[in-house]
Amino acid sequence: MDLIYTLSVLTLIAAAGSDPSYGLPGVSNARKLRFLNTSIGNVCLSFTPENVHRAVADSPWFIRGWSFQEGYVARRRLYFTESGILFVCNTAEEHEELCRHHGPANSILEGTLNSRALKVKNDGLEGIMRLLKQYMKRQLSYENDVLNAILGVLNYHHTRNPSIGTICGLPYQKSVADPDIICVNWAHERPATRRLGYPSWSPFGWIGPVNFSRIEDQFHPSKEDAASFSCHVRDGCADWNHLKTSQYLQITVHIHCLPIVRITRPNWPSGDSESVYTMLAIPYGDTKLNYDDPNFYTDILWDQAQPGHYDSDWVTCAVFHDHRFASHPLMILQDCGTHYERIGIAMSYGTYSMTTIRAAGLKELYSVASDIPTLYLGDGANSYMVRIRRDVEDFTWLQDGSKVIITLG
Repeated sequence: MDLIYTLSVLTLIAAAGSDPSYGLPGVSNARKLRFLNTSIGNVCLSFTPENVHRAVADSPWFIRGWSFQEGYVARRRLYFTESGILFVCNTAEEHEELCRHHGPANSILEGTLNSRALKVKNDGLEGIMRLLKQYMKRQLSYENDVLNAILGVLNYHHTRNPSIGTICGLPYQKSVADPDIICVNWAHERPATRRLGYPSWSPFGWIGPVNFSRIEDQFHPSKEDAASFSCHVRDGCADWNHLKTSQYLQITVHIHCLPIVRITRPNWPSGDSESVYTMLAIPYGDTKLNYDDPNFYTDILWDQAQPGHYDSDWVTCAVFHDHRFASHPLMILQDCGTHYERIGIAMSYGTYSMTTIRAAGLKELYSVASDIPTLYLGDGANSYMVRIRRDVEDFTWLQDGSKVIITLG
């Protein structure tokens, strides 16, 4: 589809009505909204309908998954709405409000225009992460279409920058001089629903919006560990149409079993009230967890609403063997026998509002309602609870010990 839209002289977009049978306002049927003109003396007044950009952004076309590539890859777009006609190309836009605009297109259309139309000079890895963030907000009638509906856009970018590709929707970048980058550091804005047929480590494996962290917070494997990746990543020859050969990712990690706790803590940043939060406990310096001693606790972003198998006070966490160890997350895993699946992420910095605290002198509130302990701040002289900015030195022990190669599915 990328070739069809990039080679077309003009792409007509029906951005009105609730289904394809609605037609093109002003062509196949009369518009319901009209321009009203009147004169008061020598002054001519024109009353326009709803802003045409807003009409496009509010249309069903704008939230459909399959229509994403129509607006993104096309060179010239002519939108038909009840509020008027809008023309947008990669250098200018024009509409019936009797004005012509040269420069970036209206930002309200960001979710359907490429970087050239928006005058954002970036077809690199950041551009891929940005367009996937926009695309994952779209709706599909058939969830298995998630890859095919954006395949034209992915081909469009891969043609312009062959060093950048995706595996089942997960962006990566190959480099000769610098370490490769694999964008595993992403999270859901809210609990999502599992999409069967796609791997859990990819945004396509879930139904719901996602956020990617910055490039510097993504996974930069060493040259040595890069050899353990699945061949389709290592050789840069992803075949997007063959999921059976690409849904399993082999990767070198450190595995840790860490406890989950519930903590009564202030609601930062205001701190004017308290709530109970489920957090991952990280002992200080790989010591045995003791609530009286100083420990770290960090928020968890679950990939889906917590089902029954989370009612355990321990989870398996994978730490990627990043040669820099810079702001890298803990991926929470579920053991599926032949492979692991991702079920959440913790200590992920960059685009997410996640809280990490250091606390000592915590007391346990005993309850038979759950296996997960509930903690609160004691009144001892050495009791404290503070929100911190993560210092890499406090967590270097997470990469101590032996490495293992696991299969993520």
